Amino acid sequence: MRFFNQPNVKLVDLRSTPIERVTLSGIKTAAGEYELDVLVLATGFDAVTGGLTSIDIRGTQGRDG
Repeated sequence: MRFFNQPNVKLVDLRSTPIERVTLSGIKTAAGEYELDVLVLATGFDAVTGGLTSIDIRGTQGRDG
């Protein structure tokens, strides 16, 4: 099923209109503001680790690991 092919769903190309900030009611991009109930970030898929190994996660005081 293609759930994104619904009248109440909008796909936004973040390469051409990047997110500037998350707001109380949704997001603001370079193209405008979008009110939303759910924000889905499609970051890719890897059956084992996914994108986790590419994320530079740091804890307090900038420590990694």
